[in-house]
Amino acid sequence: MRPALPLLFPVTVVWVEEIGRTEGVGGELVDRLHGLSRARRPVWVLLDRLVHRGPGQPQHLNAAGIDLSGRAPGLMARWVPTYQGDWLGVVTYPIRFADGRPPLWVHDQLVPSYALEERPTTDDFPGTWIATPP
Repeated sequence: MRPALPLLFPVTVVWVEEIGRTEGVGGELVDRLHGLSRARRPVWVLLDRLVHRGPGQPQHLNAAGIDLSGRAPGLMARWVPTYQGDWLGVVTYPIRFADGRPPLWVHDQLVPSYALEERPTTDDFPGTWIATPP
């Protein structure tokens, strides 16, 4: 018998026994409610794979915009599964501005697995830019 749930408004409940369950994986969780962990893995975020231009959509360059080409060094907290079976990394990483301003840091963003690559633990890559998050 399933436990009764106190409901404040009508919802549809899918019981995990019926569809199977896979939790997110990552470092040791220190905050279960928010999925925060201590250890973060170094990764490359492949910026070209985050945003796709639609077919036939014209390109309009903006010198004040962010540069989503190449890759950015990131720190991944954990993996999160989707309902359809895909995996997303929870990643903090910087994004360069085209005009050279300090980078825009995005924190704990969901990044699809196809846009992530493992990165060695050292950050001394020639030609790579590294900045410290605020």
